[in-house]
Amino acid sequence: MKRWTLLLGAIVFFALPVWAERVLVLPVEQEAGPTGAEWIGTGVAFALDEAMARAGIPHVPLEHVRSLYEQEGLVSSPRFSGPSRVALARQFGADVLVTGSYHVEGEELSVRMEALEIRGDLRRLGLWDVVKPLHELLGLTETLGRGLFKVLDQEWPTLPNVGPQAFESYVRGRIAEDLTLEEVYLRKAVELAPDYLEARCYLALVLRETGRVSEASQILDGLSRASFSRSYLVLASL
Repeated sequence: MKRWTLLLGAIVFFALPVWAERVLVLPVEQEAGPTGAEWIGTGVAFALDEAMARAGIPHVPLEHVRSLYEQEGLVSSPRFSGPSRVALARQFGADVLVTGSYHVEGEELSVRMEALEIRGDLRRLGLWDVVKPLHELLGLTETLGRGLFKVLDQEWPTLPNVGPQAFESYVRGRIAEDLTLEEVYLRKAVELAPDYLEARCYLALVLRETGRVSEASQILDGLSRASFSRSYLVLASL
């Protein structure tokens, strides 16, 4: 039996609840593993970022971080020292910094993440060590997210009721830097989970951006009839 079938997420955290005015989750840094797993660090950050958006927690959108990297001519996932990460978070006006590292070995994904209060002196709010199967981003997000939300004294939001493959495809579509890849992953997410409204909405955005306005409009009309009133749909209708 493969080892990953026996693995459960192991969490260690120190419960120091705090209301964070603004949270920044930086892409998790890869310590070891194949180059094909490089997307995971950004994917974890995005998944937690979207969970905070769902819960209404003030945070620094990952798009702002990636825009800064692009503006400064940095790679998509630069490696920063601890003090540099704190300085970057303060530059964004964050009160809490969430950062970490991960490594991939075979079918096993191990993540270590910590939350730091950076107002004044540094204070660790939580530390999490989680081990999951490589293709369990949905479970990893929930495990890490529940720990993070606990120290933020917030309720964990309800995630879309989709399978792990559809969730991974959606996340990969959202963080892809190429419109063709975005479309491929988002279409796969919709194929795996036809009721995945977020994936449908962002697929419509990609289609519209690539000139396929008719198909995009059909999708958006369907979302309107489904009462999909999230800010995504507002953005798409601009």
